[in-house]
Amino acid sequence: MPEYQELWRVKRGGSKFKAFKEREQAKIKARSLLSSISERDKLLVLAGLYWGEGTKSALNFINSDPTMVRVFVECLRTLQIKNDQLRVGIRFFEDMNKKETVTFWADTLKIPKEKITSFEIIKGKEKGKLKYGMCRVRVTKSKDYFKLIMAMIEFIKSEMIMLP
Repeated sequence: MPEYQELWRVKRGGSKFKAFKEREQAKIKARSLLSSISERDKLLVLAGLYWGEGTKSALNFINSDPTMVRVFVECLRTLQIKNDQLRVGIRFFEDMNKKETVTFWADTLKIPKEKITSFEIIKGKEKGKLKYGMCRVRVTKSKDYFKLIMAMIEFIKSEMIMLP
């Protein structure tokens, strides 16, 4: 109806703008709550990420979220793990460009392309799936690191839940 057109025009996009403002306010609050991330914080993040996405028998971490995998690798560096200890594998669809996928993950993880040593090509098309596939990060000679991370997870459990 004509009498509501102006009101409708004024409100158009209001929900998006409100949501944008709320996200910006949340970012400001998060920054003020966290202020900075210490080495200890990175170890807690490492344990949390590994608890959720790592394998439970060896130091392997698998995910498709590039930022999550990058944060995991950055947290590994807190334990003095170097690039030469990393072995990276990618799983991607047959219609994806292998060279582009390798370049993407190498750039994302700040590692040489030569560190990406294994590839699993999945039959099917990429459409609607993961743009750069999944990335697996494995640490060589990781027995002690693996035990340390698992012990950190156990410590977090015992401190947070206080199981009998």
